[in-house]
Amino acid sequence: MKDPSGIPALADAGFRVIALEMKGYGESTAPPDIEEYSQEQICKDLVVFLNKLGIPQAVLLGHDWGGVVVWNMALFYPERVRAVASLNTPYRPADPAVDIVEKMKTIPTFEYQFYFQEPGIAEAELERDIGRTLKVLIRSQRQESRDIVTGAQSPPEPCVAQQPNPASRREREFGDPSSLFPQQG
Repeated sequence: MKDPSGIPALADAGFRVIALEMKGYGESTAPPDIEEYSQEQICKDLVVFLNKLGIPQAVLLGHDWGGVVVWNMALFYPERVRAVASLNTPYRPADPAVDIVEKMKTIPTFEYQFYFQEPGIAEAELERDIGRTLKVLIRSQRQESRDIVTGAQSPPEPCVAQQPNPASRREREFGDPSSLFPQQG
């Protein structure tokens, strides 16, 4: 199977490729202070990382939340960024006439971001059964899945059994992702 990340192709093309786990994801540290996750702080962390590796300037690639980070790196530290590529995260320039938070509240796609804003609520709900939470989230992004995770409904067994299950494939290839959580919380 071909590596879906594209990392080998970039390395074969002569690029030095460094794939970072964002703070709080995977096996990275997860500081409890919410301020540690601001875009400014994450960009400062990336600058420290580049400094430690002696990299004066980089081409940055990001996907989803990583895409937001690479756009902000170009804004906060343009001298450190040679180029930016962002997947799934278009650049949106700031518009002082529009309150971005209020605008986001009108778009259902962003609802989950507000769910995670109040410290402790999402964690308590999602950590009740980490293995189940991860399997449901990996399996589907539909509203029904979120309801299943939060206990608002039970999954209809035939429906769940008939769907392709990326979670079981990931477990075969990478192990059980919930095993990372006892150390992270």
